[in-house]
Amino acid sequence: MFSNINQGFTINSKLTLSGFYEHFEKLVKISSGYRLLVALSGGGDSVVLLHLCKKLRRQLGTEIYAVHVNHGLRKASSREELFVKDLCKEWEIELEVFYPLRKRGKGESIEMWAR
Repeated sequence: MFSNINQGFTINSKLTLSGFYEHFEKLVKISSGYRLLVALSGGGDSVVLLHLCKKLRRQLGTEIYAVHVNHGLRKASSREELFVKDLCKEWEIELEVFYPLRKRGKGESIEMWAR
């Protein structure tokens, strides 16, 4: 799906909505009726991506969904979860929140456990 992601592809900082759509179409081959799932951490990058996808959902011909994983690693984790829930409710985007089901194994890095 992302086979051409590093083939001379650049985005400048003055990207417009139509420019985003053009680049998005090159990267992701979405047919009408597909469902698009956006991983939403609550950080700026994922919020902007979700916002742009929301703005373009008619042009993309797709339904937009969001997923958030609350690893509970920081004190702010609960606040971030609440933020993404409120945001998705306001934007009328279905959100699924997941929580890790197992504890971190002995000697296992946080990154490996979180995956």
